[in-house]
Amino acid sequence: MGLIAWFYAGRELGMLDLISQQFPDSHAGAGLMVAIMVLMAPAFLIWKFYNRWVESKLKVTGKYLEDEAYLPPKTRTKKPK
Repeated sequence: MGLIAWFYAGRELGMLDLISQQFPDSHAGAGLMVAIMVLMAPAFLIWKFYNRWVESKLKVTGKYLEDEAYLPPKTRTKKPK
């Protein structure tokens, strides 16, 4: 519900129109797509941090998929043959 409310609030405040107007009429669809991406990026970041906070409070353990891509690789304990 939070993401839907974020989008609705951004639309009602005119953020979609403001960003879409920066594009020519021939590229109105692409401008709307960029406007939605710009509008929703902070919402997804907040959602990610909220989920991490809830998981820490509930003591949920596991492995995040992005950890492999962004964290430094772990050192090997065994040498490959």
